[in-house]
Amino acid sequence: MPTPFLATQAQLQMKPISAFQTSDGNIFPDQESASRHEFFLENKDLVEDFLSSEENPYKGSAHRSIVQGSIMRWELWRAKNVK
Repeated sequence: MPTPFLATQAQLQMKPISAFQTSDGNIFPDQESASRHEFFLENKDLVEDFLSSEENPYKGSAHRSIVQGSIMRWELWRAKNVK
């Protein structure tokens, strides 16, 4: 059981926060970051299919990460800007 002094010190350091939790349990500080992550979760299988296909010229793991990020950012931009 904590001593009254320790409990008081801990209470002084605690503060409420606002956060967004995605469907996989990750926590994000703002809604935009959480929305981007949810978009990634919804589309990761499709992107992985492309990355594993013969159409993807970049087979190295570092390139895969760059290509994956680029595809996701393109799709997010397209969803916001193409009508």
